[in-house]
Amino acid sequence: VVARQGETLLVAPLGIERRFGLRRLVWLGGRLADYKGPLVAPDFAARMGHEDFAALWTQIRRALPPHDLIVMEDQPVSLGTPGAPFANPFAGLGGAAAPDAAYVFDLPETFDAFSQRYRAETRRIDRSKMRKLEAEGEVTFRFAETPDERLAMVEDILARKAAQLAAQGISSIFDDERHLAAWRELATLPAEKQLLEVAELRLDGAFLSGSIGHVWHGRNTLMVHTYDPATLPRLSPGRLHLLKLIQSSIERGLATYDLSVGYAAYKESFCDTPTEMRNAVAAASALGVPVALAMRSGFAVKRFIKNDPRLMALVQKARARLA
Repeated sequence: VVARQGETLLVAPLGIERRFGLRRLVWLGGRLADYKGPLVAPDFAARMGHEDFAALWTQIRRALPPHDLIVMEDQPVSLGTPGAPFANPFAGLGGAAAPDAAYVFDLPETFDAFSQRYRAETRRIDRSKMRKLEAEGEVTFRFAETPDERLAMVEDILARKAAQLAAQGISSIFDDERHLAAWRELATLPAEKQLLEVAELRLDGAFLSGSIGHVWHGRNTLMVHTYDPATLPRLSPGRLHLLKLIQSSIERGLATYDLSVGYAAYKESFCDTPTEMRNAVAAASALGVPVALAMRSGFAVKRFIKNDPRLMALVQKARARLA
């Protein structure tokens, strides 16, 4: 905790973990946190410049227990929104762009204004697909309204997401009973403490697409999104579901939509300017020097592969085949 004249300016949730015999200074959250960084006071930038913060970081590190390696991953360069960016002081200390960016965009006052961001052809295709989907049967889009309903929908969505990732050869937290127990607790919070927003798109009662989101201070974050790949994939039910989520957010006056970290073609279609994420890896002792070099090289290779669609497609194909 950093304070000046009794006022808290910054809270940095740091931890030291042991891995392969090395003590690593990290942000808490690990693989569960898409965004890692500090909590800062609204006037932080006005009260502490870049050079001041670099000196402060030196002081913070001296006050910490001994460590061999600094591994600060998944740091957004901005802690604000696209319309009101707020520099992350830790991301300004150095490092390199992370393999994945974040897809965050501000919402206009009306859904029509949002639709105008797309080419006329894209808007026409979206409308055509919705009409064709409605011609197949009764289309329903709805949010869970009670804790019991929310729990049932969350369990179904997470089971489907786990199967979807397993088919792609990707391990996930959704197979871990401890994490599922945490999701169940979140789903059954009473209305006055509700954190999750759970929605489904169905055709004649059959599942098409589902989502779990988190609404907080005018920002809607999509945490989990899955769909049935075998049912009418040509009509893009996952995209139609997302359009309904965004429309609902706009109608409720929410200011920002966050598709979170990680590339997907549908994310790029909604967000023209992704938010850069940064990784900073540095040695803090002689033991950490070779590991820091290896980790920086590994991140660079991963970023190179993810930025090349052909290489990424080969990796995904190989991963799915191994699965």
